[in-house]
Amino acid sequence: MAWASDSKLACAVSDAGGLGIISCGGRKSEWVLNEVDNAKRISSQAIGLNFPLEGMDDKEADYIIESAFASDKKTFTVSGSNRYLRLLTKYGDDMLIIPVIGNVMEAKLAERTGAKAVICEGQESGGSIGRLSLFSLLPQVVDAVEIPVIAAGGITDGRGLVASLALGASGVWVGSRFVASHEWAGPDWAKKALTEVGTDDTVITKSYDLATDAPFPFQIGHRVIGNEFTAKWHDNYEELLQHKEDLKTDIALAMENADLTVAPVNAGSGSGLSLIHI
Repeated sequence: MAWASDSKLACAVSDAGGLGIISCGGRKSEWVLNEVDNAKRISSQAIGLNFPLEGMDDKEADYIIESAFASDKKTFTVSGSNRYLRLLTKYGDDMLIIPVIGNVMEAKLAERTGAKAVICEGQESGGSIGRLSLFSLLPQVVDAVEIPVIAAGGITDGRGLVASLALGASGVWVGSRFVASHEWAGPDWAKKALTEVGTDDTVITKSYDLATDAPFPFQIGHRVIGNEFTAKWHDNYEELLQHKEDLKTDIALAMENADLTVAPVNAGSGSGLSLIHI
């Protein structure tokens, strides 16, 4: 939900009974702390902050966490890197730091390091994905650890929630469903694309990561809505790297001009459900 979940969306989720999350991915500390202040004015409910650590400086992450904690924000979800282990060691006794994990080994390591809960993310998720299918991984993680497990990846309605609970999850982490909300903070062209996506329209690809030097694990890729760019460059990575600088410019221009034939739109595999098409 980087660039898409701000204080308005987070507070709406929390006011409805969930725990809304402000996404800090790609943001400067000034923006994040301004959103924390906005959240205090909008709602009295708790909210959390998410950090994709692979793209963040350690000092900046520490500054944001400590400043948010001073504003009584005590829940942080962390993803993209095992650097969260440092945060658990440093802050775990005072804050709720919930790492996103993709396998049983990572879940056990997080628990041993002091995590009070983990988010089990499957490859059905939009954007940065897990390594395995959620509903095959989830019960294995639940059996492996004593702490609560939160399910993530392709969950867009109550059926996904019930299924996750049946497999032992204590709750769910939802992303793509909120793109269709009025509080969505992303561009309208991305909302339009996601709310019109079909069941088979997403693809897992490394093409955007490689073209833009994105600070995420290249070995997995991202789930996006398929378009002309992915059709040409998916699995054609050797040639892509030869044109990387030009493609990076093309992607930036496409996002400025709402060109969906090239611009990336992150979307979970559950986005084709009719519930999203409002």
